[in-house]
Amino acid sequence: MPSLVIVDASYTLRMLLPSSIQPRLFEQMDIWQENDVPLYAPTLWRYEVTSTLAKLVHFREITEETSDKMLDMAFALDISIIAPDESLCRHALRWTFRLKRASAYDCFYVALAELLQGELWTADRKLFRAVGQDWMRYVGTPA
Repeated sequence: MPSLVIVDASYTLRMLLPSSIQPRLFEQMDIWQENDVPLYAPTLWRYEVTSTLAKLVHFREITEETSDKMLDMAFALDISIIAPDESLCRHALRWTFRLKRASAYDCFYVALAELLQGELWTADRKLFRAVGQDWMRYVGTPA
């Protein structure tokens, strides 16, 4: 059992949206909660979850009512939000360069996991493969 977990927006959204892996992700969340494993995410998580829900409404994949319910569920997960301080920003920047990325967004999750020495859980296959650390967990469908 990890001492703490960082969840990214992809994990959260895959858990909230109907899919074949949704039950497994809810089950994992229950395990963490039953074992008092603290959950963390950078401030970016709030923006990404909200933005994705807005996009799904815009493209008529979900209703506004559904997006409101999903946002309520996301905020009820008891995820501690970590604001970006200088250290987190510098670590994210280093990961961005290391992964040869044009933007640092995903690297904030990676940097936070590294700084807090926790596991990063993601449904982002590209990120998981790029980082390649043993403290990352991929929850998407195998490819």
